[in-house]
Amino acid sequence: MSGYARWAEIRAEQVARAGGEDAVEAGKKELLAVAVGHRLAEVRRARGLTQQQVAERMGVTKGRVS
Repeated sequence: MSGYARWAEIRAEQVARAGGEDAVEAGKKELLAVAVGHRLAEVRRARGLTQQQVAERMGVTKGRVS
């Protein structure tokens, strides 16, 4: 037996610690949403637009954009 752990075993332990596959999937979705939000903010700033301007163009409230 080698001193190395198999990925499947490590992953299974971490998934269990996180609360199961559903919790891992929810965490992935949340992290992706945050990353996309930050990227959209970067693009908005690079184009010199305010949240209010983006909201008006989208037909939504400023709060929805933020």
